[in-house]
Amino acid sequence: MNKQEIKIDEAVVKKTTKCHCGFSCLSGDKGYLCNVLSCIGNEMVQIKSNFSNCCNYHILFGDAHFCLCPTRSELYNRFKM
Repeated sequence: MNKQEIKIDEAVVKKTTKCHCGFSCLSGDKGYLCNVLSCIGNEMVQIKSNFSNCCNYHILFGDAHFCLCPTRSELYNRFKM
C-alpha cells in the first residue's frame, strides 16, 4: 500500500468507539500500526506490544498481547497490513 489515507467501511469505524489516537492507523503510515502475529476469528489480532500504552483495545492474556479494535482487525483482514 502507498502512504495514502486508507478507506474502510464506515460501519467498522463507528464500532471503534474507544479510539483516542485519532484513527492514525488509517493514515497509511505503517508506523502507526501494531505488528500482527496472527488473527483469531477475524475479530481479534495477536500483536507485538508496541502500542500497548496508548491503545484502549489492547489486552494482555498471559504473555500474549491482543488487539480487539474493529478497525485494526479490518485493516488486517482486508489489506493484510
